Amino acid sequence: HRIGWGPHFELAPLAVMGRIIPQAVFETPEQTSAPSEAAEGVRKRKSDAPKKKSKPKEEAGTSLSFAGRAVFLVVVCSGLYFQFLSTDSGPAKSAGGSRKAQDGPPSALSASDSIDLLMQLNELADLAGKLAAAQKLDEETVTILGESLDAIESQLPPRDKSDSVLDGLWEMVLTVRGQIYAKGLGLSDEELEKKYNLTTYSSPTHWDDHYARNQDEEFDWYLDWDKKEANTTLKDVFLHPESSMFLGDPAGKKMMILGSGNSLVSEKLHGAGWSDITNIDISKIVIDQMKERYPAEKYPGMNWLVMDANKLEFEDESLDAVVDKGTLDAMQVNIDVLKPIQEVYRTLKPGGSLTSVTFDPATKRVGQMQAANDAWASCSSLTIQKETSLGESFVFVHKCIK
Repeated sequence: HRIGWGPHFELAPLAVMGRIIPQAVFETPEQTSAPSEAAEGVRKRKSDAPKKKSKPKEEAGTSLSFAGRAVFLVVVCSGLYFQFLSTDSGPAKSAGGSRKAQDGPPSALSASDSIDLLMQLNELADLAGKLAAAQKLDEETVTILGESLDAIESQLPPRDKSDSVLDGLWEMVLTVRGQIYAKGLGLSDEELEKKYNLTTYSSPTHWDDHYARNQDEEFDWYLDWDKKEANTTLKDVFLHPESSMFLGDPAGKKMMILGSGNSLVSEKLHGAGWSDITNIDISKIVIDQMKERYPAEKYPGMNWLVMDANKLEFEDESLDAVVDKGTLDAMQVNIDVLKPIQEVYRTLKPGGSLTSVTFDPATKRVGQMQAANDAWASCSSLTIQKETSLGESFVFVHKCIK
């Protein structure tokens, strides 16, 4: 449920803030803010910075950054005072935090300070996304963006894992930095962790650390199971017979949840009749947590396995349904998702389906599915508009049948 690089910069730095500001919404591409000093710094030092391109109508409501898409900030960012220092050196190493302001970090953050920092991160991620999409995210721009992240870090108190808001902010800042470095410097997750002690949302280390610090969390990204945040619920999307994304009759069927995390979806599907569900995740920590939360004697047929989506340990044509809820979004931060999609296709029986809940419209996600294997019998898509008191956002559900 987390969250490649085509029209979107898959950053997701603000995804964890859904549990802190659950109703926040972001600006759509048509709502633009005054240029921040971060943007101006890149423009001045990169005279050939990319010009803004218009987006396909289908993608209205999606942002260039998974950061904005995950939290949906509606506030227009203006006057973000990033301090840029001219330097010819490469990005500095980070070890859970980097340079602080000379006067020292603040001792505490107010709610308004936290939201302001969220806005700064959102704009920075969006800017990085535009540069990446235009293939302008090179070592020089990575250094500039790294300096702006230093300025954000200087506004944060020391990391305190007992403070969920502060800890979430630190997690986002460090992960944004990791994802910018990984893409801009062409580093794998392993290289990034070894060289800079940073992770991305495609890294097992990131998720092990996240779940270790949030053991009691039960959080569903994208769309709630039965709380009507939009004109529908995830329950209706998956289980209503008239839904285009209907998972079908569960009797005698085998399902796999791709990247289960600590979502409630598996529990809900099990209660709805899907009695043979295998949940996989790259994080051993969360799988151990879920095994304890859902003991086999109480939830027969619900299995939890540590598994790499790139190397599925299932026999060919052994599954009837596979559900992805944000895992492909997270993997494509720094990994080609064609391989896991190919693996899913291999394990599906004829007539079996891959259903993907995502922030990516059909042009991207269905395009990836068809690029991974052009033999799908059919593909369909559903666009869900979520309304809040602050605005609207969009979630997409795509299904391909083998």
